Amino acid sequence: MDLLKMIEDAETKDELEAIGKEHLGTDVDKRKGIETIRAALEELATEGADEEPQAAEPVAEAKPEPAPAKPKGKGETRLLKNTKNGRVVAYTAALAKVKHMKEV
Repeated sequence: MDLLKMIEDAETKDELEAIGKEHLGTDVDKRKGIETIRAALEELATEGADEEPQAAEPVAEAKPEPAPAKPKGKGETRLLKNTKNGRVVAYTAALAKVKHMKEV
């Protein structure tokens, strides 16, 4: 039976979950509505059908690069401290003009 036909014929979230796990290798969020789950599985099924002929080798997930510890530029980052509540924030010219902000 065609995978898209199976997804369309499924009447419960449990049936859709079984199809997702068995045929698509994905988990289904059963907190969502049945039509939302059906649409997501249909999308995965059509993507899988398009990618099958091209699947020569698996594509590794791109890992995001960690943010640098210090910003690049001259010296250290300037900071301002709010004398009313003690919060420390990054320096901006507008904040530096505020009376209760002091540079630390």
